[in-house]
Amino acid sequence: DATMEYIKQLDQNRAAAPAEVNTAGEALTATVDEVAAARIKSHVEQNWFKPTGLPTAGLTVLVRVELEPDGAVRSVRLEQSSGQPLFDASLLRAVQRSSPLPIPTDDYDTYKVILLSFDGSKKQ
Repeated sequence: DATMEYIKQLDQNRAAAPAEVNTAGEALTATVDEVAAARIKSHVEQNWFKPTGLPTAGLTVLVRVELEPDGAVRSVRLEQSSGQPLFDASLLRAVQRSSPLPIPTDDYDTYKVILLSFDGSKKQ
């Protein structure tokens, strides 16, 4: 699987990338480990059932996810719509179904509120 290969490659590199994080209602920029972000997205994608018959190539959704310390999803909301309400709703359901998300247990403040972008071009 391409996602798992990507995660393995990132594990080897242990690279980090900046991501938007909102803690206690304040916008912050924090470092979210790329490996952790890839694991979270892969976990959600396993529970994502895109609408059948809807062309999803080129569609992108940005969601804001608030998490509990154990990774349980407290809330999820649309930050940027794909323009296709059925596609957006399918992703919101996938995030809820994926609870708890696999966040690092030693860095909750960084993962308390995360922004995740999902692309409809990936195979189901």
